[in-house]
Amino acid sequence: MVKNNKEEHIWALEASSPEELNASLIASRQEGAGARSVSLSVRGPKVMVRPFHLENVSLKDVGHHLLGEAVELMSVTSDEIEFDFHVTKSDEQKVNGIYTCISKKVLDDYLLVLDKENLNPVKITEHFLMHIESLYQQNMLNGARICFLDFSAKNVVNLFVSSSRECELLRKIPFEDLEEAQSEIVQSLRSASAKTWPKHYDGIYYTGDFQGKDKMMEELKKHFHTDVEEFSALDTKAALCSNNAYYDLNLLKNHIFSSLQRRYIHIGVNVVLALCLLNMMVSGIRIMMKGKAINEIRSSYEASEYQYAVDLGHNVK
Repeated sequence: MVKNNKEEHIWALEASSPEELNASLIASRQEGAGARSVSLSVRGPKVMVRPFHLENVSLKDVGHHLLGEAVELMSVTSDEIEFDFHVTKSDEQKVNGIYTCISKKVLDDYLLVLDKENLNPVKITEHFLMHIESLYQQNMLNGARICFLDFSAKNVVNLFVSSSRECELLRKIPFEDLEEAQSEIVQSLRSASAKTWPKHYDGIYYTGDFQGKDKMMEELKKHFHTDVEEFSALDTKAALCSNNAYYDLNLLKNHIFSSLQRRYIHIGVNVVLALCLLNMMVSGIRIMMKGKAINEIRSSYEASEYQYAVDLGHNVK
């Protein structure tokens, strides 16, 4: 799915794989005509977004702690991960915020698709995060304690709980059937309520169309004694291109060059080195030829003849 943001000249894209991104670009290239900059939101299990609540950790050490957690969750080494984090609240005892991470290999695969189309990526982030951004931008999270459920992906529900503009809970819940999904949602919301104050929810909102949703939402309404409403005013494309993001998470912040750009740089460096070597060889040959010519001139006369010529020159003066 694609949309061109004409005001910012940024093409907003979303995809669940590099292959889907490539297919979308081919099918919808006219929509992005004239736009060279791209913001991309990535769906699926290969990109993670999680809240964090760290105690007795200084702000300067937050990145190190989160990187260690991401390495453990993704089962890769620290140099194989690209991640970014945003601190929403901090004091002497606790630091709260949210972070996202992806393997560099997967990120490079997305960037390779954009490079081949000569598109300049300015932002890459997690897709559900853009749903949350849209809620913030529409003032849905202005202090109330709400739950937001996203059923737009097949057999996966994204769950977000917010209170006073802080993320209490963020889960990606896979399920086989709606009964399993409902059980996981109820358990997650009860667990979140047990850990915080207030205990109640001011509202539960959801998006996505699926069979049996009315029955599930009625059950959630009974469980938590609050209104349950469908929210269809999400504009993830606008959130993706916005310069006023609440969670300013961008997986490109520390990613300077894509694999294709690094390849071009490597080729360019090799060309420069080859030209330098060639120049050195040519200069060396010239020096050798001049040295040979000097030696030939020196061997064409005797030292006494040279001294006679010097003395003669002085006499002429």
